[in-house]
Amino acid sequence: MRNEDVKHVEKYKTKLRFLVRLFKFIVVDPSSLFFVLKNAIFHLNYRLNFSLLNQKKSIENPCFNR
Repeated sequence: MRNEDVKHVEKYKTKLRFLVRLFKFIVVDPSSLFFVLKNAIFHLNYRLNFSLLNQKKSIENPCFNR
């Protein structure tokens, strides 16, 4: 497999794992769904802030490359 194909497959594997976990939480304990969504939003917000911080650093300092 090519490198792009491997990345593509890995992306869909993580999405599938997320959907399976979400389904388990809905079926097993609907009240825990609130905490799962809250943690997911926090995680996405953290990742977005981190990527924006890296972009800001790379703009301020062209030598900073990741």
